[in-house]
Amino acid sequence: MAHGEYAARVGRSTALILVCTAAACLPGCQPASRGGSVGPATSAELSANDWPFVPATIRVHPLSRIANDAAGRQRVELRIECRDAEGDSVRTIGLATIRLGDANALEEALDLNNLRVNQETWDRVTRTYRQTLDVPEGFVCKPGARLPVKLELRLAPDRILSATGDIACP
Repeated sequence: MAHGEYAARVGRSTALILVCTAAACLPGCQPASRGGSVGPATSAELSANDWPFVPATIRVHPLSRIANDAAGRQRVELRIECRDAEGDSVRTIGLATIRLGDANALEEALDLNNLRVNQETWDRVTRTYRQTLDVPEGFVCKPGARLPVKLELRLAPDRILSATGDIACP
């Protein structure tokens, strides 16, 4: 086979492959959706309760801890994990209320509706929200002591998730 014949065959083969690839990518050539909806849902059509990845549970993540900061003060490093109905860790929006301790409890709000706050507190590695807080006044962190934590996440006016847990002292 001469070099010219070979080049012509390769050129025709390449063109055929490109045409077949382009045809396969056309929307009219894709199989019809078998889903229950008539068309794709837009974000305006979904409410917080309809979204499949909305948190179904929250918890005080086991990586939460009490540690000393650079100045030597004890600080609570709280990690909040949100999980969807399938048990996967997810991001969220909403207003979280954090309560540390029983007597002289420290209460703080974490506004995850604020995009800046949401981005700053989200830890991509652990897939948790990380918030650093003061140790409540009167709480003495000694070996064996545990700091009680109560969480509440308001996703919508009619949808609130809650969790309790504790953080062990080092």
